[in-house]
Amino acid sequence: MNDLLQFISDDGVKLLLAVLMGGVIGLEREASDKPAGLRTNILICVGSTLMMILSIQVARQYAVVTADPSRIAQGVITGIGFLGAGTILHSRGGVTGLTTAATTWSVAGIGLALGSGYYLLAFTSTLLILAVLWALGRLARVWPNGKSERASFRVVADDATASFDAVRSLLQNEGRAILAWNYRRLSSGHSIVVECDAPRESLPRILSALSSVQGIRHARTL
Repeated sequence: MNDLLQFISDDGVKLLLAVLMGGVIGLEREASDKPAGLRTNILICVGSTLMMILSIQVARQYAVVTADPSRIAQGVITGIGFLGAGTILHSRGGVTGLTTAATTWSVAGIGLALGSGYYLLAFTSTLLILAVLWALGRLARVWPNGKSERASFRVVADDATASFDAVRSLLQNEGRAILAWNYRRLSSGHSIVVECDAPRESLPRILSALSSVQGIRHARTL
């Protein structure tokens, strides 16, 4: 009974906070149509918290053999590094997915902080990550940086291949190139997020043309 009460009052709180903090960041990623969304970030944060709790408990139980709580944490960071590497894609000589990889790595850090009992550190880190993803992400879209203009839009369609072909053909006719894209299977349909080298002012015309293509349910800017 004492062990159960200890779990509810301490470790249980850590896991619930991991769901909350990972979920908040995951919602921002989900709203931005990124591949690592709500469930992924929650699982990363909860898993990291669990691993840290486990490492501390093992160290306490086997203190006679000088167990090191940081060893499991090191394994978590390494494992998340491989997971993040899987989200990085190469497209037309460019690299995409670096922000997603960095986000998953940071969320794992939040989980480790929660598992270690550093609640304020985890909360502050969550706020800072959200500020970088949300505020700076929107600022980067309008800040003049000397690079070619970029715009992103999302297409939801019945057929993924046909809709992507329609997007590619339309952009080619406009003299625009696809810089990056990602695909996600929906419960009923397909979602494709496309980043192209077009100014945002030209998107309404492009999206209007896409919306008239048979099989495309809707297209909207991001």
